[in-house]
Amino acid sequence: MHQVIVWDNQGIRSEVSVPHLAAALTRARAYRTMDNRTVKVADAHGSTHHWSRSLRVTKNHWTVRAVADIACD
Repeated sequence: MHQVIVWDNQGIRSEVSVPHLAAALTRARAYRTMDNRTVKVADAHGSTHHWSRSLRVTKNHWTVRAVADIACD
C-alpha cells in the first residue's frame, strides 16, 4: 500500500491510499497543480518520492526533491 500526501497552498494536508506504486505515481502527477505546494509518495518505510513547487514562479513548475534511503534489515 502507498500513500499520496498533498499539502495545498494554504498548508492543509490530505492523504490518499492506493494499492500500487504505479497508481501512486499517476495520482501524484495529477496533484501537481497550481493549487498545491508539495506532493509526496510514501510506503510503509517512509517517503519514496517528493516534489515541490516554487512560490515565485507563475507557471506550474515542480522540482523533484531527494528522499532518504532507508536500510531494511
